[in-house]
Amino acid sequence: MSSTQLKIIFAGLDQAGKTSIYQKTIAGIDPSQLTNLRPTRGVERHSTDFIDIESNIWDLGGQESYREKYLKNPQTFNETKALIFVLDVQDTKRYQEAYDYFLSIVKIIQNIKPQPRAYIFFHKCDPEIVKKIRADFFAATRLFRQADTFLDNKFVGFATSIFSETVDQAMQRVFWECFPGIDLKPQSSLEIIDDRGVLITDETTEEEAVAEEVPVKDEEAVEDEVTTDIVERMGSLQSQIMDRLSQAVEKRMEKTDNVIALAVLSTKGDILFGVAKGTAPDNAIPTVSDIIKNVDADEFFGGLGEIEISGPGHVPLDDFDLHFAELSKEQAIVIFCKDGNDSETIEEANGVVKLMRQALSVVPRSAKSLSRSELADDLKSRISKIRGS
Repeated sequence: MSSTQLKIIFAGLDQAGKTSIYQKTIAGIDPSQLTNLRPTRGVERHSTDFIDIESNIWDLGGQESYREKYLKNPQTFNETKALIFVLDVQDTKRYQEAYDYFLSIVKIIQNIKPQPRAYIFFHKCDPEIVKKIRADFFAATRLFRQADTFLDNKFVGFATSIFSETVDQAMQRVFWECFPGIDLKPQSSLEIIDDRGVLITDETTEEEAVAEEVPVKDEEAVEDEVTTDIVERMGSLQSQIMDRLSQAVEKRMEKTDNVIALAVLSTKGDILFGVAKGTAPDNAIPTVSDIIKNVDADEFFGGLGEIEISGPGHVPLDDFDLHFAELSKEQAIVIFCKDGNDSETIEEANGVVKLMRQALSVVPRSAKSLSRSELADDLKSRISKIRGS
């Protein structure tokens, strides 16, 4: 496999939800359409693009006969960059079976050099029942912590659901940490994050883990609670993400003369960052910011879709066209184009939007120093340096 490709394996018992995770986070299928997926037979392979790098996804069927086959043929796991093990937290009777299978895989990948990163998705922590099953989630994390001693790169765990953003955030974290050129030191401790973005540590008591509400703490207390190792590692990841993303955005903008500027705006109209070519009017981005500040931005952003010719968010002006697209519930991107009705321009503009969405959705909620606004500020600075401005 080429060094510029990622191989990511989904493994777990049958009915754990592996395929639905792929379908929701990568194929972009609405969760409402994922209720009657057929069981995966053998290995299903998919490919996707992440920041202009091809990623190969291997979805391993979880029936017992298939599991035995994979374990007898360890070459299945060769060249793997990330192993995502999916556990159905609602299926408490199969926790031990799932753990035994995970441990068998771990004993294989610990002999692969470089050792793949391991992630556990404690899955089906669905919003409507998550409070009821929090004790089960905590029991599962305690069981899987026993695998700690077998891995040089300690695994990361997430409470996930296809009916919330938790699974999207987990997948983006996997992609970024495994991205070619990203250099992170091995984790010295396990990191497990629950559905509230709270870090579950070895010292977390069951009462703390199952509490319905997370006490509001000041920023210094939150930072102290997150281990120094995690903060340093995520700080390094943030910096490397921005390096890669700024280069990718630059490349996208240079592929067409029609894209002359872009900016990311908050729902309040604040400019989180912006970058413009010399052909763009000097006051273009500030003017758009001022306009957003004087409209019902929440309502406007809520109606945005993908960028399309004469679609929602398309504002034709005398000298150029504006195309708005949603990045998150708090942010929108605006693309300034010379010719807003050119299909090639629309394609490149959507490429930029995709890059932004991939990057901004990865921000861990457990570390104070890694807010989305700071990511945006960092990106603004790096793009400016590339352009020499």
